[in-house]
Amino acid sequence: MKENDLKRLNNMLEVSREALDLVQDKAREDLDRDKQLTLSLVKYLEMIGSAAARVSGECQDNCEPIPWDQVTEMKQQVVHTYWDIDRDWVWEKMKKDLPALKKALEILLSSEK
Repeated sequence: MKENDLKRLNNMLEVSREALDLVQDKAREDLDRDKQLTLSLVKYLEMIGSAAARVSGECQDNCEPIPWDQVTEMKQQVVHTYWDIDRDWVWEKMKKDLPALKKALEILLSSEK
């Protein structure tokens, strides 16, 4: 695997872990009450999507089962929402999609050691 791809995959994993740690003891309603939490999670999703978009096509083709289109679309979704953040969407990403992505990245990167 190319060094740049490895770096970006590790960045995605690190940011995924940080985001999941942030919501570990939280409920969906916390997003309505805590603007700082919501904006932090949005930034994490943007960072993950941005890193994913910079992973080479060759690596993406060989790194299954990561849903690359969905992951890169996270950035587009949060960057273009401006003031209308869909907190339900953010919560779904945190509780459903991000844990699966984190696990896939851990498996993928463990094979690179």
